[in-house]
Amino acid sequence: MQSKITYLDIPKSYITKANNKRIYYRQRPEPRNKYVYMHEEDKQYILYWCSRLVNDVVAKQVIEKFLFEDLYKSSKSLPTSGYTAKRNSIMTYTAGIVSNAMRNPEEDISHKQLNYISKIFKIIHYVYTIGPLKAELGYNHRTGEHNEPPHCIQFFRA
Repeated sequence: MQSKITYLDIPKSYITKANNKRIYYRQRPEPRNKYVYMHEEDKQYILYWCSRLVNDVVAKQVIEKFLFEDLYKSSKSLPTSGYTAKRNSIMTYTAGIVSNAMRNPEEDISHKQLNYISKIFKIIHYVYTIGPLKAELGYNHRTGEHNEPPHCIQFFRA
């Protein structure tokens, strides 16, 4: 009989020397094995930065309508939508990750999403470190220190 997997069995995430966030996960057992276990703080990190991207891009469109036009284009590197045969864009897939988590807060992220989330985080990292949202990273108004930029994510099976 297989023992129950707990979050304590999964190593904590950490920042690598290459400045990437290494997140460990474990596949859930049957019958829900399409999902993975990961630490709650890692899931929240993913949801936070996905939400930030979607919110900041939409908010900036009042200033420059076409600034983030490429993020709305369908991408062959992303899967088709569950609602239509059309391919997702960075924005639709990222918004979908957040929306799914809000609709189903007890579920973790699915195993098939991990690769796409890694790709999206390369874009998130770029946009907030050297791209158009670099100035929007924010800061602590008491200390004057800038907020930490998002890291690219690497997923590893524990």
